[in-house]
Amino acid sequence: MSSRATALTLLSASSFLLAAGAARGATIVVRADGTGDVATIQAALDAAVGGDVIELADGTFEGAGNRDLDFLGKAVTVRSQAGDAGTCILDCGGSEAEPHRAFLFVNGEGSGSVLREITIRGGVSPLNEDGGAIVCTGTAPALDGLVLSGNRANGTGRGGGLSCTAGAGPSVMACRFEDNAAYQGGAVNSIDSAPVLSECSARGNSAAADGGVFYSLSSTSQVLTSVFYENEATFGGALFYDNDASPLIEDSIFYRNSASLVGGGIVFSKSTPTVRGCTFSDNAAHSFDFSGGAAFWCSFQTDGVIENTLVAFGQSGKGMVCEEGSMLTLSCCDAFGNQGGDWPGELAGQADQNGNISLDPLFCDRDGDVFTLAENSPCRPSGNDCGVLIGALDQGCGINPVLEASWGAIKAAFGETGAFRR
Repeated sequence: MSSRATALTLLSASSFLLAAGAARGATIVVRADGTGDVATIQAALDAAVGGDVIELADGTFEGAGNRDLDFLGKAVTVRSQAGDAGTCILDCGGSEAEPHRAFLFVNGEGSGSVLREITIRGGVSPLNEDGGAIVCTGTAPALDGLVLSGNRANGTGRGGGLSCTAGAGPSVMACRFEDNAAYQGGAVNSIDSAPVLSECSARGNSAAADGGVFYSLSSTSQVLTSVFYENEATFGGALFYDNDASPLIEDSIFYRNSASLVGGGIVFSKSTPTVRGCTFSDNAAHSFDFSGGAAFWCSFQTDGVIENTLVAFGQSGKGMVCEEGSMLTLSCCDAFGNQGGDWPGELAGQADQNGNISLDPLFCDRDGDVFTLAENSPCRPSGNDCGVLIGALDQGCGINPVLEASWGAIKAAFGETGAFRR
């Protein structure tokens, strides 16, 4: 081959590699001490172009340039370099006097804008504004494997961890919400939006008013294969839906959530929910007359469908309550052991109809928070006339269950992120 031909071949190969590299995008490394490719996360976002990956090294990122961050509409990925949210922390350092959030998705970001495997803590919204840690306004980023812990929406703000407004539709996958707080929506709020929460967990979140974890107004949100426990609010210990909300809640577990008034698990107000394949156990509604609905409370022309769902051992309230003018239509459901009654009031006519039963579900280890079913459970497909699984989890033990350490057992059933395998 001539020298000219060789040069052309090398040039062609070089051009191909450059093009391939451009297609893959560059990787920009940011370190907490400022010694990376650029000094701060925002500097990396400013420099990045579509397809780039911003990797955050292990450490705690703080201060200017590492909070109140803006993706600027770019389809880039910000992620933990180690793939471990526990070792990559963004501490917003927010307070009432000096509020700071983590990320603002407000410039048309879509699914190509990705935030992955980072812990976000210490976010505080400005007074009476929504979103303590992350704000999505008309945007739809992908939020994957995050831990949002100890964030707060200030004053009457909503969404201590995440706020979704103006048609936002983020994908929230395998995220953990812990100890976040707000006036409404201790962890998440959705106003005229359609977020999808999948394989998430929420523990210890609280709302002064509505929705210990999630507050939804005029939204079509989805909650899938997720776990909610030990959350609290005045109305709706875990979830609260209002004003023509039409949620889908599927394959999820709710236990030991509490409301000081009504809806220990969920409140539906003027909504059209679908709940399918869920387990509710040991939730509590503390209204003085047992009318609060330990699992569900519905009002204001709510018209909902509940399928293949288990409502058991409700504390300080009837299992489910529908005020006059509202109705939940249940099929292939089990209501059992609820302190104030299993099929009360408006729901009484549905007991023993449409495959509904009132039998002990025979959890493997209820005291240890393990809600898989014993081999002889009536909620297993082989144990009921519907021939379907009632609840979120199938068999996990034999006829005489003996399980060891509760946390190890629950992780085995739910997975490390708090989500679970069926």
